[in-house]
Amino acid sequence: MSEKISISKENDIVKFNGKPEALKIGRVHISEPINEEVYFFMDEKDLIISMKEQDLMDFLNSIDKQDAKLEQEGLQISQIGLVYKMRIDSLEVVNVADWSLQNMFTLVNEERARLSIGPSCEYNDCVYLLMFSYNNFIYFLKIRFIDGNFEAYAYKVNDKSFENELIFYTLKHTFRLF
Repeated sequence: MSEKISISKENDIVKFNGKPEALKIGRVHISEPINEEVYFFMDEKDLIISMKEQDLMDFLNSIDKQDAKLEQEGLQISQIGLVYKMRIDSLEVVNVADWSLQNMFTLVNEERARLSIGPSCEYNDCVYLLMFSYNNFIYFLKIRFIDGNFEAYAYKVNDKSFENELIFYTLKHTFRLF
C-alpha cells in the first residue's frame, strides 16, 4: 500500500478516507479510486488490500468469471455525447461518453455507478472499465471504443469466488509466486 488509508464504519457502510464505499459484494467493501488505487476492506477479517488501477484491470482479466447476458440496445448521438444503451442480465445499463468533459459515466438501473476506471486511450483505442454489484454478483463491464465503434463485454463472478480470487491474487503478488 503506497499511502495510509483510514477506514471507518457507520452501520453497514465502510468509508475510505471519509468517502463512502463505491460498492459492496458479500463481505468485501470496495473504494472508488483514490490516487489511482482501489482499496478493498474485508469484514470480519479487518483486512485491507490495495491495487493500482492497472493491477485491478489485470486481476479482473485473470479471475475465473462467467459471461453475463449482454444485449446491445443501440448507440445514440446526443448533445452530451454518445449514449450507449444495453441490458446486462436483467439490468438496464446506459453509458454516456461526455464530449464536453472528455469523460464517461454509467447508469445501472438509473443509478450512477461509482467504480469505474478510464477511459484510458492510446491513439484511437479507448478502454473503459466499470464494476457494480447486483444480487450477490459483481459485474464487470468493459467498453472499448475503437475508431468510432463501441464493443462491450460483460462478465460476472459471485461474491465468494471474488473474495477468494482477491486473496489468492494478493498472496501471489505479495510473495511473488508465479
